[in-house]
Amino acid sequence: MDILNKPIKTFTFADVVSFCQEGHREGLQIDYKKDLPTSGLAKFFSAFSNTRGGVIIIGVEEDRMTGIPTAWDGINNNAQSIERIHQWASNVEPLPSYEVHATDEQGGKIFILVRIFEGDRTPYYVQNDPRIYIRTGSITPSVDLASPDAVELLIKKKEKAELARNLYIRMSEDVYQAGLKRAERDRLRKIAIEKENYDKEKKKLEADISGFDIKPYRSHYYSKELGSDASIFTVVAQPFHPKEPVASPPELKDKIIEIRDGDGTFPLDFPSVNPEPMLNGIMYFDWGEADGEIRNEQFYSTGLVRLSFDVLRTDNERNDRIIYLVHLASLLFAVLKATGNFYRMFGYQGGVKGFISLTNVEGVKLNDTIGRSLFPRDDKEGLLPSYELEFDVDTSLLNDNKAFQDYFIKTVQDIYWMFGYAGLREETIKTYLKERGWLVNNE
Repeated sequence: MDILNKPIKTFTFADVVSFCQEGHREGLQIDYKKDLPTSGLAKFFSAFSNTRGGVIIIGVEEDRMTGIPTAWDGINNNAQSIERIHQWASNVEPLPSYEVHATDEQGGKIFILVRIFEGDRTPYYVQNDPRIYIRTGSITPSVDLASPDAVELLIKKKEKAELARNLYIRMSEDVYQAGLKRAERDRLRKIAIEKENYDKEKKKLEADISGFDIKPYRSHYYSKELGSDASIFTVVAQPFHPKEPVASPPELKDKIIEIRDGDGTFPLDFPSVNPEPMLNGIMYFDWGEADGEIRNEQFYSTGLVRLSFDVLRTDNERNDRIIYLVHLASLLFAVLKATGNFYRMFGYQGGVKGFISLTNVEGVKLNDTIGRSLFPRDDKEGLLPSYELEFDVDTSLLNDNKAFQDYFIKTVQDIYWMFGYAGLREETIKTYLKERGWLVNNE
């Protein structure tokens, strides 16, 4: 029974009993606990995260000499046990990536499984403890202090993760710029064809009808260079350490509708359903023939997800250039939810790093209306040329609808604050989420 790779939430009481009967030794990635230790599990969260990850099974007693299970009676089904485990995890910095599962109950007893994932934000350490722990693989001690050489490797691992993320960010920016250039060539080509057809029709009319008043040529296509008058809102998310492919590009393309729909809980309009192949992934690039609106989507086999979208709008009545901040919130929600669907579908679990950015903001009106408002206010103007806000989350948060909603509400408040709007109430955002069909009602 493969407890290290099979989702722990599928394990029953009987499954754990069978696993123990098979005689699996405690080792580098498996740890047994007869009960919740009075000293806590923070040291184990740190050690597993710093090494190769693993599973702690609570409710199993092992032979201290061999590491083989000798009793598997489970523990009392105490509602506070899970909360204590979460508290111990929160005492580790950075916060480790993990999941907890309590099995079904047998005779008043349960097993608790704690899967701790190998961390990419190394080194992980226990708060108020300057020491760094690693998993040894031996029975005694199962957790030990990291040597200076091991600490150096842990630090380099984090540096490599940052270098890899930056590489894929640059790649996605190159693809965006290349797509923009291709779209601009397409715009000019369409205008040239339209003008050529106009000139042919004009000559024909002049030959057939002497003195006929022919209207001067005016293109139906967007008249400016694409991207020259746009405010591009970009959202990028990717695994904290994109070292291995999450999925192959053909798999991505085949599953794009499932990535969009998820489990059907949230109606999304991202990603688009007809992407094209590209190096290491798939992409979608479109532009509005009448208004020049740009939309670029990218999905990479390594897990990077990117959306770049023109959010600049024009109010012809007031002759104003406007960005509706609620539009940014909607796009962010869709991208993060689709990213969570993508990772869950292909089995990635761990840290997720990313950012949002907005260009060409200075002097543009920023409308703060969210949902239906009976009391419109004067819009503020963008102060800076561009804005950027980083985020650092975890797949467990993206896949927990309630936790994600709480995170999203806080992030939207941060976005509004960044643009000069204070006091955006949580209830206001929840009302908007309800209007979109995105509100979680399990409170």
